Amino acid sequence: RQNIWYPIVPDHFYGNDTIAEKARKFLSLGVCVKECPKSNGNAAKPNMLTTYGGNLSQVWPVYYDSKPILHRCIPDLLSDTTVDSVKDVLREVTSIFEGTSMAFSLGQEVVASRHVFAICLGTGVLFCFLLTWLFRYILGLLVYVMLILLEVLIVAGGLLLLQAASTITANPDQYSLYTDYVVAIRVAAGVCFGLAVVYFLLLFFFIKRIRIAIQVLKIASKVMITTPSVILVPLVMLVGVIAATVWCGLTAAYLQSSARLVVEDLAITDPITNNTFVIPASHLSREQDLGTYMQLYNFFGFLWTVGIVNAMSFMTISFVAVMYYFSTVGEDKRAPVGAVFIGLCLTIRYHLGTLAFGALILAVMQFVRAIAMWVQKRLEASGNAPAKWLGRCVQCYLACLQRIVEFANRNAYVVCCIESTGFCRSCCRGVEVVLSNLVDVGASNFIADAVFVFIKLCIVALNTVLAWVLVRNTEFGEGIQVVYVCLVLVAIVTWVVASIFMHIYDAVQDSILLCFCYDKERNNGANRPYYFTAELADILNKYNAPSANSQAVARDGPITGVPQASISNSNVFPGEPGFAAKRLPGA
Repeated sequence: RQNIWYPIVPDHFYGNDTIAEKARKFLSLGVCVKECPKSNGNAAKPNMLTTYGGNLSQVWPVYYDSKPILHRCIPDLLSDTTVDSVKDVLREVTSIFEGTSMAFSLGQEVVASRHVFAICLGTGVLFCFLLTWLFRYILGLLVYVMLILLEVLIVAGGLLLLQAASTITANPDQYSLYTDYVVAIRVAAGVCFGLAVVYFLLLFFFIKRIRIAIQVLKIASKVMITTPSVILVPLVMLVGVIAATVWCGLTAAYLQSSARLVVEDLAITDPITNNTFVIPASHLSREQDLGTYMQLYNFFGFLWTVGIVNAMSFMTISFVAVMYYFSTVGEDKRAPVGAVFIGLCLTIRYHLGTLAFGALILAVMQFVRAIAMWVQKRLEASGNAPAKWLGRCVQCYLACLQRIVEFANRNAYVVCCIESTGFCRSCCRGVEVVLSNLVDVGASNFIADAVFVFIKLCIVALNTVLAWVLVRNTEFGEGIQVVYVCLVLVAIVTWVVASIFMHIYDAVQDSILLCFCYDKERNNGANRPYYFTAELADILNKYNAPSANSQAVARDGPITGVPQASISNSNVFPGEPGFAAKRLPGA
């Protein structure tokens, strides 16, 4: 007996009972069955189900179809063979649990689509890697097509606005409601054409920066393909975030329920004899101020802990990118075997304090924003319009400041991976490198964001089409009543998977971009060779001298800048003391 089925007894449901009473009676009649029974749709002569208990047997009429969900035979209200009169009763009964039959049907569709979800989850990850590999070869064409298409859309918008203004002017009687907006429409068309001209000039003068951004994305895609285990880093760190959330949630619950037991004498007067008795009594006394401070302390600890976990995830990914970029000069770059594990070990061994300090600064910003948000809600509740405006301005300012801190932290972590310096020095060095290459950084981030959105849309489209094929042409579609519900849910799950993958890709791209800027700033191609690829060398017109190529250090090559005895060839990685001296002479 695998499932529990709930039979319908008409005497229990056609009286004057309330919905809650009907639901109680319905759930109290659970019968153990091997399979959920099916109805024939005939209320006069329904299918009969015989159950046995000990030496007794019981025959139950089957008025409705049902599906197994969590070993419970849940009524199928969409089935054609469920008796109509019983549908009304079941809708009334089940409404107390799920509110509407739509929500109930949605739960059924989710359970029926579980095999499709599992398959599409795996194919979503596969499509992420496949498109990342494919874009290594077509990324340049894709970026140029996207940029040209945006120019065409801006010009087309201006032409459509001019056409609309001309149509309104030529037919004033037909479009009398819009004649007052002709000037505004023409101004909007002029703005579109102005934007098109500015955009074209930006493309013309920044074509070199666009080519650099394309090459940086290609290098990042090579890192993702050659080190696929990097996708496990945020999944592992997610476990840490969940653990911190559970711990802080339990702590908050304990703090909220904590109190001090106070024993006092209680005087009781007998109403008959008027005698007074004094007995010891106890009650709970809560220290409101202390409890509030402890809750704030717990909340700040949660923000700090989550910040450290996220920083560890980013630095581990950055280590993989840095080890790949500085592995050797030219095209034959490769990350060492077990690069993710090496990066995690180096992060914990050398840079945990750096991460804690950076996460502390970010946690303070988030904590201040949370307090400001609480104050803002109190001001909005008071109905004071100037106070509401001031609160929103403060929130906007703090949000911008938090994004600046996050950006500075990420750059500091990448520089720390390269130079193995403390947080403050790494942060200053990262800001210096970014400011000196501001155009390259801005162009690369803009193009990367557009490419990531396009990749996510492609992955969602491919996986949704695959889900439709599975539902329509395979046995996995059995039991799915509304196909579009399954497709929408698959699209949402795929978008989440693609977003996680692109988040990792974005971290790798940021790290590679800063490595490139750092390489361009610190090296000269002579006694300090450039580590960027041949394509980037052609774009920048910066090449290594033959003597510099002979001095270039591969992982197993000779060490320059430090005595041989001071650093082991095979044990020095980015982020360790001495790496900058080994890879970047004069650092």
